[in-house]
Amino acid sequence: EIGCDENDVPHIFAITHTLKGVAGNLSLSPIYEKASAICEATRNKKDGVDVSKEMDDLIETTLSVIKKIKEL
Repeated sequence: EIGCDENDVPHIFAITHTLKGVAGNLSLSPIYEKASAICEATRNKKDGVDVSKEMDDLIETTLSVIKKIKEL
């Protein structure tokens, strides 16, 4: 759960933009790439953008990376 309405495109942009920056700084390319795609899809949009599948993929990827880090 990302804590926002899936129709709140500006909030989704803000969340993924932040995650993109953190992932980029940590060289977490799988997360960075998925977050970047969502950022571009939602940049300067108010509504009418369905990124629910992409968000699900981003969440799954993020959880997978966290699991791998814990295994180190």
